[in-house]
Amino acid sequence: MLKLCGFPVSNYVNMVNLALLEKGLPFDFVLSIPDQSPEFLAKSPRGKVPCLETDQGFINEASVILEYLEESCTGKALLPTDPYRRAQARALMKEVELNIELPARSCYGDAFFGLTLPDALKARARDELVAGFAALKRHGRFSPFVAGNSFTLADIVFLYSTELGASVGKLVFGLDLLGDFPAATELLQRLGENPNVRELAARRDAALPGFIDAMRAECRARPDRLMRGISRHDDRQAPDSFRRSSRRRSQGRNFRLVSSDIPPLREGPALVRNNCLSLDSQMCGRMKIRTAAPTRTNWDRSCSAPEAFPGMLKGRNFGKQLVRLI
Repeated sequence: MLKLCGFPVSNYVNMVNLALLEKGLPFDFVLSIPDQSPEFLAKSPRGKVPCLETDQGFINEASVILEYLEESCTGKALLPTDPYRRAQARALMKEVELNIELPARSCYGDAFFGLTLPDALKARARDELVAGFAALKRHGRFSPFVAGNSFTLADIVFLYSTELGASVGKLVFGLDLLGDFPAATELLQRLGENPNVRELAARRDAALPGFIDAMRAECRARPDRLMRGISRHDDRQAPDSFRRSSRRRSQGRNFRLVSSDIPPLREGPALVRNNCLSLDSQMCGRMKIRTAAPTRTNWDRSCSAPEAFPGMLKGRNFGKQLVRLI
């Protein structure tokens, strides 16, 4: 059984999660806040998410995991069979990540977390974003999907990169990068209607408020350390965190969720409330976590859990890794 380690705010985790759901593969989702502990570094050498546990061991890096799933697993094909079209889809995946997602990521501190970034860094990111969207207009087919007439891995990377890129463009630079790009706007709307995409968006939206509040609090407390982190195009690391494990039997099966200290959040299909993780039965079924009713994994009370996500961050030795959570 495949196990995907990550948390729902991460766009890279959601790329892999969506691929697993679209291919119809059975897997367990292990809710994980990564850190630099020897235990987690044994799974992911840089302490990043996502990482995928297979029968042979762990695989890290989202793009590599996506390729692994396509090459080694059954289910719906997410790359064309024709070698040339497959190469074009892969090129689009790489172009979107390098030229849109990563420049946008370098400005997350300014866009979302209340930091003031150096003008030189922002100028570079602005130029790269403008050039990246221009390249996507030239190379993307949008007929109706990014790489042609079928849904591929390129659409997954497009979905979880261009929305963030457009948000950063608007919030930081006052640019409407999708304003003259109707093909991309229409595709984003089409993809947003996908039931699997809606499912993952609900999980992300439920966890996002507490995550943003914690990030802003940390930016106010330690802006210099965080600035060093966001000035690099390196990503997907997370803070040192208390992690809890819980085993619960449901419909004759055991499953395991590794949870982190997160504050109460608003209601949603998958959410955190009262310092507990709740997954509704439909989502658990799709992710092969079988439950007859909403399931909750309680914190291990042998360790004192903070009252809120920001409290978890105080005094923790994670520094620049924090800015790479999304």
